[in-house]
Amino acid sequence: MFQRGGLVHHTLLSMARQRPGVDERRCGAMLEFLAAAESVHRRIWPSIPPCHSEEAQFLILVVLFSLHPTPCTPGILAEYAGCSRTAVTRSLGLLERRGWIERTHGAADRRFVQVRLTAQGRTASDRQLWRFLCELSEAADTLPPGQALRLGRCCSALVAPELEAAAPLSP
Repeated sequence: MFQRGGLVHHTLLSMARQRPGVDERRCGAMLEFLAAAESVHRRIWPSIPPCHSEEAQFLILVVLFSLHPTPCTPGILAEYAGCSRTAVTRSLGLLERRGWIERTHGAADRRFVQVRLTAQGRTASDRQLWRFLCELSEAADTLPPGQALRLGRCCSALVAPELEAAAPLSP
């Protein structure tokens, strides 16, 4: 999206230079960050096998792996995975056909559904999470020594306002 050194990149920097109240260097740093994030994203997601063609499936498996053996509802999965309920429903169908999850319906109310990993799903999830973490580690290896922690602090500062806005108000 924000190809480093491309026309969009140059145009945005040029506009930042010309607009009052906009710091070109800071905008440039954020464009570099966006380009880096996109590059890392492109590098890591292809490492997840075709069965995870949607990131939602992978995120759902991470949540279920974390909660195992406790089942959870699709609504809770959507909340923890940061996905829409529609994406969760679609993904659960695919994961169920693979035999990686099982859905159980409530006896009193068939609309109440709980989801849990199967033994096969737990094994597959463990393998996929390990592969994903190896890719993250390899991506971090490209940073100079000591810079991974600094990058982490910078990223935390960037998402802090979003986290504060999402935090529940205390009484």
